Amino acid sequence: MERRLKEYRGAVSRVADWKGVPTLFINETSLRRMTDCPYRSAVHAQRKALGLMGAPYDCYDLADFEAVYARYRAVIFISILPSPRLADALKKCKAAGVAVLQNSPRTPTFTADRLRRFCRKSGVHLYCETDEILYVNDGFLAIHSPAGGQITLRFPAPVALSPLLGGEAPSAAEADPPGTVFRLTVQKGQTLLFSVKKQGYGVDTKGKPN
Repeated sequence: MERRLKEYRGAVSRVADWKGVPTLFINETSLRRMTDCPYRSAVHAQRKALGLMGAPYDCYDLADFEAVYARYRAVIFISILPSPRLADALKKCKAAGVAVLQNSPRTPTFTADRLRRFCRKSGVHLYCETDEILYVNDGFLAIHSPAGGQITLRFPAPVALSPLLGGEAPSAAEADPPGTVFRLTVQKGQTLLFSVKKQGYGVDTKGKPN
């Protein structure tokens, strides 16, 4: 196990590029100004739906917006009070064509289904469209199934999946192009880890970038 993990040490922490994942912005200054209220607690409550939406995501403080926003095609602002910095961030997103989802005191949290609709509309790739907890980068895919059953995984490019913690490899489904859709059956509460190899991107069998 340790040897196989070392083979993938050089893998970067993005599936193909930053624009393929959404990013979440919060603001510590706003949180400090809010007392115990649903709008403040939404930052923590939203994490569950984010974990189930079927795409990995990044998270930054609003103070880092200028340095990172151009890497993404979709951003989510959670419980940030109105301010010149927020207004400037929204203006820059509009100018750059970056899709925005922003909560409000009336709608403090979004369901996983609402987040998936936002991702689809924004061109963010969804790896799974059922409520599974999923993390994927250029070298690995981890999935935890709260309910169990059959799961369908979709990749933006052909890949090969190999189980790292035992078990069988997912079965490849008919797809165009081949190697982009896989199906697997999991037990309730089961967690699975796979290595991901993509032709022309990532790491080869010796752990070197290709």
